[in-house]
Amino acid sequence: MGILARNPLGDLFRPLKKKVVTKISDYFDPRLVMFLDVDTRNEAIDSLVDLLTRAGNLPDQEAFKKAILQREQLVSTGIGMGIAIPHAKMKNLDTFFIAIGIQQKKGIEWNALDNAPVRFIFMIGGPDDRQSEYLQILSMLTAKIKDTELRKNLLKATSVNPISDSARFCDMDLKLKDVAELLNVSEATVRRWISDGKIPYYRLNQQLRFNRSEIESWLLSSKQEGEFAAFNDETSFGSHQFGLFRAIYRGGVYRDILGHTKEEVIRNSMSLIAEHLHLDAEVITELLLDREQLMPTSLANGVGVPHTRDFLLQESYDVVSVVFPKDPIEYGALDGQPVDMLFFLFACDDKRHLHLLAKLAHLGSKPENLAFLRHRPEKEDLLDYIKKWEVGLKPVREFAVSH
Repeated sequence: MGILARNPLGDLFRPLKKKVVTKISDYFDPRLVMFLDVDTRNEAIDSLVDLLTRAGNLPDQEAFKKAILQREQLVSTGIGMGIAIPHAKMKNLDTFFIAIGIQQKKGIEWNALDNAPVRFIFMIGGPDDRQSEYLQILSMLTAKIKDTELRKNLLKATSVNPISDSARFCDMDLKLKDVAELLNVSEATVRRWISDGKIPYYRLNQQLRFNRSEIESWLLSSKQEGEFAAFNDETSFGSHQFGLFRAIYRGGVYRDILGHTKEEVIRNSMSLIAEHLHLDAEVITELLLDREQLMPTSLANGVGVPHTRDFLLQESYDVVSVVFPKDPIEYGALDGQPVDMLFFLFACDDKRHLHLLAKLAHLGSKPENLAFLRHRPEKEDLLDYIKKWEVGLKPVREFAVSH
């Protein structure tokens, strides 16, 4: 089973409104970092639990340590690549925290999935009644720490400062080149948007960096002049050319899904989709609804693109499941229109997620596409249409974003 490891286009572009976005750096505390020199798993756990106690994070040190060890006995938290993520939830904890231990000599035997000794330990604790946030932290941390360069930098660290920088870089995971490619524009265009204050960005160590969640929100809530012009109608996207076709092929089409509210339709849809993807329907539904509370995932013209903030498929492919509710539903769209078609988006990495999101936004901006979709086509007919539509797409290197 996959383990949980993402507003309509308004009439005018509005500067990004800051939203509360869960980030790894939100949980980083320099007091909870230590360099280890231990021989066993239990010694490492003892050291980190002692660190958390000294920092005032644990009202009951022994109970937390017991919960951590019980979790290890159930199944090892060594996820591979020299990483372990021991974790526990308890009623007497009010907030989540992450304690970081870096073993700078030989690794620690942890019975990891790949049998590799552990050099990086991320101990997570928090309240037992915030499952969605808990899963998001696990998912984000697992995804970010897979970065080879990040792990190399952590091993080289001799003080907390480089680790603090690494935590911030975990959140700012896109470079200028990445954003230009994802949005299908030139780097000069992105630089111009930065100068004009039209796109959220950060400058870290003299580098331009971007947060994926903020770029996603910006993409969903902005409009390009004339139309959603990230693509036009001639050449191809190379390996991405038929990305939407392949994703829908794997995801399927579901028609006449019952529900009077957005929550009901999402729950009823996931009861069918999750089984096909070998996911836990209840957990993935909660993550989808959590994303909707942050900001509705509706595009203009009655189109919604439900997705989670931080879940990525543990596969090498993407999935888009197309859902046609039996009746249109109120979705919180900025254009006020009810939604009558949903594209549930599950990508295997952040860049492909943003690429498909941009492509779906373009698909939903064209009247001829909307007219076809409102006939609620069968899967075979939809795939044939999408394939022909993707053949006609080509990158546009320059386009403007208006206020």
